[in-house]
Amino acid sequence: MIVEVFQEQRYDEMVFNHYGTLEHFEKVLEINKHLVHKHILEVGDKLELSEFKENFKEIKIEALWE
Repeated sequence: MIVEVFQEQRYDEMVFNHYGTLEHFEKVLEINKHLVHKHILEVGDKLELSEFKENFKEIKIEALWE
């Protein structure tokens, strides 16, 4: 998804607002190499915020009582 910045915003803040975490921050930087040297995104900057598959572990829950 291509997102256009409508107000000045920190790069990490934009990523956190989209994903709810900074886990994908490095990946977003790699995808948007044209913005890699910016700390503050300016009005009109466009960045791609891809959807990433989450790696969830299956947890087996055992009962305390049978």
